[in-house]
Order: sequence, then structure tokens, then C-alpha cells
Amino acid sequence: MLGGTAPGIQVRGANAFGVRPSGARLEPDPGNVVTLTTDGAGLATVRFETGTDAQTGYQVEFCGQASCTGVAPQTVTIDVALRGIFAACRSDVDFVDGSIFGAGEMYLTLGRLRDSAPYTSDYTWLKIYFRSLRERRQDFLSIRDYIWRWDTDWFWCSRNLYVQNLPMRLLLGRRLLNSVTYQKIMRLNNRIGLTATLNRALGRRPESVIQDVDIPLENAPAFARFFFDEIGIRPVWMCPIGGHDPGRRYPLYPLHGSGLYVNFGFWDVVPNPSRHPPGHFNRLVEARVAELGGVKSLYSDAYYDEETFWQLYDGEQYFALKRRYDPGQRLKNLYQKCVLKK
Repeated sequence: MLGGTAPGIQVRGANAFGVRPSGARLEPDPGNVVTLTTDGAGLATVRFETGTDAQTGYQVEFCGQASCTGVAPQTVTIDVALRGIFAACRSDVDFVDGSIFGAGEMYLTLGRLRDSAPYTSDYTWLKIYFRSLRERRQDFLSIRDYIWRWDTDWFWCSRNLYVQNLPMRLLLGRRLLNSVTYQKIMRLNNRIGLTATLNRALGRRPESVIQDVDIPLENAPAFARFFFDEIGIRPVWMCPIGGHDPGRRYPLYPLHGSGLYVNFGFWDVVPNPSRHPPGHFNRLVEARVAELGGVKSLYSDAYYDEETFWQLYDGEQYFALKRRYDPGQRLKNLYQKCVLKK
């Protein structure tokens, strides 16, 4: 399974046996425990069923983000946290994601269920999950805490709100440390323009680069090298995507064939001391993704010209659907909404 496009930041990891587009959900038993381990030795496995309904529905939203409206029945197990390279992903591992803190520092996290644990860690208040990846070789989480492990600090983006220090965490408490709170603060800031006013006063022109891109596995190292050389945001989150039916096409989000992709997620502000025009760094990402045969989710800013956009997101198929379901052209088209922001 994959998680993340539902409200909040859910699992954000891939099921190694049947990876599906981001947004798939399952309802685990909160009494089970997720294990974080480097070798999996001696682990007892617990299984839970995702349901008996065999329907699996994929819906490509008009924003271009793939989401899953159901999950196929399967028994899921979890194991977690091997540090290494993607080649270390084995068939006996059920959940996979990765974090890159620099060109020479990557952590691959693998997860498996078990029925007991010597302890369970709590990253919902004073402790910070992403820091534990660099500090611990083994860890244990309840299933609930595993699913929401990234939410307390919005991956690592809570640092921009100065809440990764102990006094602020003590002040806010467990209830306010989550992505819902951070989104409200960001929307308020966008509405009143506080950060924009401060940047103008200081003569700064930083650029927000908030994107998720899917790159064919064989081209993932090339994208990583480009990203650290040209964009410089770190950490970067990774998750494998693949295993979809090669006989089915999703033209508005064109993952090709049955090969494996790697999703790179990066969300931060890039300094712009050279005063590049607005959108410079995002355009670099868009161009490199296209060169490497990847595809970009359209939930954030996009800077494509219209011709390039429809080449990438199958304008012919899109407008055929639009003529069928919106013959009166009452709604804006995908380019107008995602790029022009109309």
C-alpha cells in the first residue's frame, strides 16, 4: 500500500508485494505493532486483513494526482528500517520508504508486522521521527504511530515554523503538533503576506519548491545527482511506485509499462541569491523530470507552457473526456487550473 494523499500524512511507504498509486488506504488493527529492524532476525509475524471487498478503484483526479478509492483484499505484514541502497529491498519486506539527507547519506526503511515488542517509541510530541533515522539502528512503533509517523513534524517541514526545539514542543503540546496546524499557519501567512513582506524588506527572492515527482528506477540516481547539484533541498523523501497492471492505462498520469518508479518528495524554500526569475528552480525540476521519462504530480505550482503540458498529460485523451462529461465547457480545463491557477 501507499499512503499520503488522504487528509494528513498517512503511511507514506510502499507495499513491496503490490505497490499502488499514492492514496491507497487500509484499516489496520491498532493493537498490532510495527517493527523497525536492520536484519529481521527472529521476528514473529502478525497478519491483518485489509477487507473482503475485491473491488479496487483508481481515480485520476483533475489535479493530476492518482488516488485509490479501494484496496484489493490481501494479507499485509510489516518490518522496518534497513539502512542501505534500493537493491537491498527483498521479497520478504512489506513496507519500504527512504530518506536522503545528503549525496552520501541515505536511509532505506523497511517494515514488518510483529505481535509483540520490547517497547514502542512515541514521536507524537517531544521526540522527532526523522531524526531517529540517523540515530537508531532499531525501533518499534504501534501501527497507529507508524501510519502517522511523518505527521507530527510534516516530514521535516515543521522546522520552518520553529517547532523542532524543545520549548516550542512543550508549549504547543501533542494536540497541536500535526500537519493540520501547520497548514492553517501557512494559509494564514499566505493570506496576510507576512513572509512575503519580510522578504521584500530584506531584498530576498526565495522560491518555494514543493513537488512530488516519479522517476523510472533506472534514472533515479541521475535525478538525485541533478537535484542535489541544482536545487539543494535536503532531506528528500523517496518511495517506490510500481506493480500496476501493464494492461491498464492512466493517460492523465502516465506511468509507463510495469516498471518500478521512485517517487521523490521535496518541500522547502530555495534561496535565490542570483535573483533568477520566478519559477526558475521549479522549471529546472520539470525539465529534468521530462528528460528522464518521469511524471510530476500537479498538486502544487506548475510552470509548463501549454503545448508541453498537453504533450506530457495526454491532452487528446483529456479533451475527449472533457467533451463527453463537460460538453458545455462550464469548468476550467486542467491547464487553466493547475498552471494558470484560474
